[in-house]
Parts: sequence; structure tokens; C-alpha cells
Amino acid sequence: IVVVPNNAAALTSGLQQIAAQGTKVLIMDQDVPKMDNKVAFVGTDNKAAGKVAADWMIEQAKAGKLPSNEVGILRSPPGITSTDDRAAGFKAALAGSDLKVVSELAPACNDSADARSAMADMLTAHPKLGGVFSVCDIIATGAARVLVAKGKDAVAHVSVDASKQGVDAILNHKGIDAEAHGH
Repeated sequence: IVVVPNNAAALTSGLQQIAAQGTKVLIMDQDVPKMDNKVAFVGTDNKAAGKVAADWMIEQAKAGKLPSNEVGILRSPPGITSTDDRAAGFKAALAGSDLKVVSELAPACNDSADARSAMADMLTAHPKLGGVFSVCDIIATGAARVLVAKGKDAVAHVSVDASKQGVDAILNHKGIDAEAHGH
């Protein structure tokens, strides 16, 4: 079977039982690291993707392209392994830099409408926000609409996924500046 797990910890035991009965298990998109008997894992190193996003943000800051050293994170609600890892990788890579995370919000339903609300809240609380990291393009496209609507083009915005909507936003200068990936 091919499995795309959204919560590796919750699925590990069940998937190990299936594999122990002789079924070959291929894991896609996000790994189940404690599962030793999987056939293979094909997907992104999500901590590395978060690090790539942070490295890009740090480069933008060094080039003087951020309005301030204040950075926000728009993340999924905790418990989704891939996006938890992206946020952790981003924060770890920022440690020791001049950038500081001043806000970390999780839109309630992990959708574009909730992301718009969270982005607006973040801008209200931190009007000098210099950059924002969205852990996925569902969130990023909602956040981008708010950045554009509020004239906050100077806020550097990086996401992960490179969906058609995310790439279109970059190409059309509509609130997303870069997409990160992990190897």
C-alpha cells in the first residue's frame, strides 16, 4: 500500500502491524521515521524546507530588503508532522540570526480564509513586521491576499509547496516572494 500520513506518530503502530503481516508499505510526502519495516519513503525533508525558508529570509534581511527584523510564522495547527517540521526547521535556522520571531499563529482550519484572518491579526499586532513564513501554500495564498490588500508589499513572504497558486502569486508579485523546498 501507498500511504500519505498526516500524523506519523498516530499511524506508526498500525502501519507496522500491516507491514509485519507481509504487506509492503511505501510512505509518501512525509516520513514515518519510527517505522523500520517500510519499503521506502519518497518525499520532502520538511525540516530542511523550513531551513531553506529561513536562509532565504536571512539573505533578504542582510540585503536590507526587510522593513524590520520582526518575523512571523503562519503554521498549521500542531499535530501535522510535515508542517510541524517546517516550522521547527525555520525557527532552528533563525537562531543566532538578527531576525526574531514575534508571532506564531495557527489558522484554526488550516485554510485560506482563516489564514487571511490570522495574517490581518499579525499585522495589527506587529505593524512593522518584516517577514512572514507560511508553512504551506493553502495558508500562504490567504496571507498573500491580506499583504496585497493592506499595501504591505515590503513584507518578505516565503512559503513551501510551490502550488500553482503560490507560483502564480510569485510571478505576478501578489504577496508571495519565494517558495522553499527540502531535499
